[in-house]
Amino acid sequence: MRSALLIPLGVAIPVTAALLSLSEAAQVSGLAIAILVVGLGLAGTASSGRGTVPVSQQSGYDLGLALGLAGAAVLFALAGDAPAVAVFAGFGVLTLMINLFTRYTPGRHTENFL
Repeated sequence: MRSALLIPLGVAIPVTAALLSLSEAAQVSGLAIAILVVGLGLAGTASSGRGTVPVSQQSGYDLGLALGLAGAAVLFALAGDAPAVAVFAGFGVLTLMINLFTRYTPGRHTENFL
């Protein structure tokens, strides 16, 4: 479920930044963060194997991602870019909610075809 939420969230960050016509800095930052979010989402699709993140580390990465988005919001606040603050803070809260409501336990073993 975590991956199914992170991948669309990662796609939504730069799309939202572009639709709201945020500053160029916000759009580039959103694209860079989106690459990380989608990568983490894809790496969490299997519990083991090549190209995956172990379940024991996924929570830490997700929390780091939420804190990174909050840090970006703070930096945009210092720069006076209020729309970017709202976007990055909002996505930070969404990422934190994913982190808080995800059970980070390995499920049944599935074959990884990577």
